[in-house]
Amino acid sequence: MSRPAWFGVLPFLGRHASTRQETPAVQGLVIAGGGARASFQIGALRYLYEREHIAPTVITATSAGAILGSLLAQSKDPAEQLASLRGIEKLWLAMRQPSDMFTERGWFTQLKSHADALDVLRQVEEKADHDDPGHQPGLWSRFGWGTRQAATKQEGDAKQAGPTPTHQVAGGAATGAGE
Repeated sequence: MSRPAWFGVLPFLGRHASTRQETPAVQGLVIAGGGARASFQIGALRYLYEREHIAPTVITATSAGAILGSLLAQSKDPAEQLASLRGIEKLWLAMRQPSDMFTERGWFTQLKSHADALDVLRQVEEKADHDDPGHQPGLWSRFGWGTRQAATKQEGDAKQAGPTPTHQVAGGAATGAGE
């Protein structure tokens, strides 16, 4: 790979104008997050595409804006981006009630059908935790899914353990629980 003369400095000095290369224009689009803002953003983006004729080459977004951004980023052509935007707007406006947006998935329906069995397992585990203090905590209490009794036991264990010790981390900086 060859290097330009003076590591590319000469074009900036006005010499060797023939070595100067045009860089393509970059237009960025930033879309903020926030679920409720998405409906506003759809309208604002439609205005920008239809009236201002934007042609973003870089799109960055977060949260609900990332859904819109990923939809737009699937095509480079602004006309295709506008068509995608119109499609999501049509979908958005078609939603009239919560069930249009939030539908229960099959796996969750199946999980709910086993709620009685899960309650029995939780009760058995709580009894084992209560009867044998040295008992290895089960799944429910390990992940904080237990009842108030399990939470009270965890708080008591933390108080008995005392303050959290300081730990060394990479680079030699010490951190602890209170930092």
